[in-house]
Amino acid sequence: MADSPHPLAAGRHPPCANINPTLARRVHAPRLPSPLPLMPSTMRHPPSFLPVRAASWPAALPLALTLLAITVWRVWVVVHVNAGLYVDEAQYWVWSKSLDWGYYSKPPMIAALIALSTELFGDGLLGVKALAMLCYPLAAWVLHRWVTEVVAESAAGLPTELRATVRPGRAGVVAALAFIASPVAGLLGLAATTDAPLLLAWALASRALWRAGRHGRPGDWLGLGGWLGLGLMSKYTMAAFALSALGWLWMLPASAAAPGAWPRRRGLLAAGAV
Repeated sequence: MADSPHPLAAGRHPPCANINPTLARRVHAPRLPSPLPLMPSTMRHPPSFLPVRAASWPAALPLALTLLAITVWRVWVVVHVNAGLYVDEAQYWVWSKSLDWGYYSKPPMIAALIALSTELFGDGLLGVKALAMLCYPLAAWVLHRWVTEVVAESAAGLPTELRATVRPGRAGVVAALAFIASPVAGLLGLAATTDAPLLLAWALASRALWRAGRHGRPGDWLGLGGWLGLGLMSKYTMAAFALSALGWLWMLPASAAAPGAWPRRRGLLAAGAV
């Protein structure tokens, strides 16, 4: 029996030769994942001056009522325990009867605060302490607003799925309650000391410093200078805040400027002038 001729020699093509080349490439070529589209950098990191919605006032109402209840309870303790003034408070009360720009070892803020407090509430025990005691819940409220802003603005650069899990208002409430329940606020919150206006000014200056570094608006720089000055008038320890603020601003990288923002050099000059 003669050998049959090879298909190629006879001019015939094997069955696979009739396959469409494009279809063959689709069958045999490996499927590579398509590259993900790159998100614009402006979307991943929005400018710092974009408005960020923080916690609404109705959401912060329980915190305000809690701070009010704690303050009322402390007033009740001062009135009913009737422990009297301790040595430093008595000295500050004497200073309040003769106001000056400074006293032995202390700036004038505590004397002026007690003078205003006794003018409003009388020279009784509560009258001496009232405004100083009020500084602590006010400082807690400032911390609440500041931490809420920081967390809300930080969450603005996250993907939508992660951003939905962030609760800026809850973080602010935790910060406020942690401060008002701390031993410093719990013990010194019953007395009229230089630490009361100092801590309030420190909280206000911290918020103004963060806003000035992030946004650079004129009001933030002027507020920083004003709160820093009031802090120095309360206790000379505020000078440590001024040095640390300069270091933070020096290390802070440049960011997108908000409309109408001041350069840092001009802002520092304005804050120092205030």
